[in-house]
Amino acid sequence: MSDKDLPPPTFMVVVHQLATMALIELGEIANPATGEKSVSKTRARFSIDLLGELRKKVEGNLTDDEAKTFDTILAEVRRRFVAAS
Repeated sequence: MSDKDLPPPTFMVVVHQLATMALIELGEIANPATGEKSVSKTRARFSIDLLGELRKKVEGNLTDDEAKTFDTILAEVRRRFVAAS
């Protein structure tokens, strides 16, 4: 992705980045820095826990669409973590 292809800096981009980090740490996505897949359940859990804390902190401050998307993303990375355990 080139600099001109970066998305606008929105709250949901942060959510997607944290979810992507969890998937990288679960070994589902190759690490963009190394091009390799590896598993660190501790780091995956950390990213998922960060998402959970962020969700609590923004309660009542998201649009309905943002809240639904956030909840869906959080549930999915949690499901994948459990499946990997």
